[in-house]
Amino acid sequence: MKTKILTTIFLIFAMHLAVFPQDRCRSAAQVFGDVYKKWGDVAIATGCVVGVTAATSGIGMAATLECIRKADKYAEAVEDMVKFFNSAANNGRWTIGPRRIEWGTPQTGTVVSTFSRVFISAAPVDKDSITVKVKKLDGKAETNIIICKVDEKGNFVNLAQFQFDKNDGPGQEITKTVSGVKGHLVQVRIDADSVVKKFEYKLTVSK
Repeated sequence: MKTKILTTIFLIFAMHLAVFPQDRCRSAAQVFGDVYKKWGDVAIATGCVVGVTAATSGIGMAATLECIRKADKYAEAVEDMVKFFNSAANNGRWTIGPRRIEWGTPQTGTVVSTFSRVFISAAPVDKDSITVKVKKLDGKAETNIIICKVDEKGNFVNLAQFQFDKNDGPGQEITKTVSGVKGHLVQVRIDADSVVKKFEYKLTVSK
């Protein structure tokens, strides 16, 4: 009976995600809110934007794009955001939460059971497109990779999704490029769909 109940719950959850794929992006919603608020404070403090007041949700998209156009100021603001992200991840409520995307640097890990691993950008992206490459290193769990973006108003958009089958061997690699991300925070989520199996991966996100 217990097995049937768990199976029913899993199927309902899977059907919900199939109909509302954007919900797979919302696991780090609170963190996105924290990052956008801090981004507004940092963009103003560094002089990346002027004549703008940060609200509870940070600054608007127009101000973010203005900051991105000032390459040197944007770089300074991003450096501060990386420090903020690392500090929050080490000492705050994000400790077991999302990891920071390290642009162009391979990041490895293992998703065990039905847990997820979430990677997000520490600041709004300054390019229109990003490329996500995932290489399977080991494991037998069927795994979904979901790429999303979110704006300062908390609107999530599922940009792409691809899957590793349980029978795919080590070394299988999938690359996906998505566009329309400039000025947004982005997220890559790795979801394993097995109760007892694992998915070991190498993730590289480039812009």
